[in-house]
Amino acid sequence: MASVHQAFFFFLLSSSFFLPFSSTWATQKVSLALYYEALCPFCSRFIVFSLSKIFSDGLISIVDLRLVPYGNAMIVPNSTISCQHGPSECFLNTVEACAINSWPDVQRHFSFIYCVENLVLANKYNDWESCFQKTRLDPHPLVNCYNSGHGQQGRLKHQFLEL
Repeated sequence: MASVHQAFFFFLLSSSFFLPFSSTWATQKVSLALYYEALCPFCSRFIVFSLSKIFSDGLISIVDLRLVPYGNAMIVPNSTISCQHGPSECFLNTVEACAINSWPDVQRHFSFIYCVENLVLANKYNDWESCFQKTRLDPHPLVNCYNSGHGQQGRLKHQFLEL
């Protein structure tokens, strides 16, 4: 499955090279949005083994990456979010949404999300707080976002904006 994702991602990046050249185009980045689920094994593998390469090989300089940790979730009648892989996934989706909100620089929030998703692959996602130390990011902005409910509101907003 990863090879399909890699091929699709390569197509997204390489297809822009066939567009007519202009000075405006030369300064624009390729927009890439990834809607994913925190506990989806396919999503985790893609983030850790494929998407991370755009940082190590320098492609991030031409990519406007937008991560949306929402995936296959639904709003149920009591206005709460139900996630495909259960409450732990909803929790981690919100944590990752708060990471994006807390550290808007893609390099910073991706390092945290990469760490969490790597723990998912090792089936140690309950140790997600260790990612603060591993990435040397201050936990306070993320914890404040989570406790304020802002992470949940942001996820609900994505659901309605994308319809």
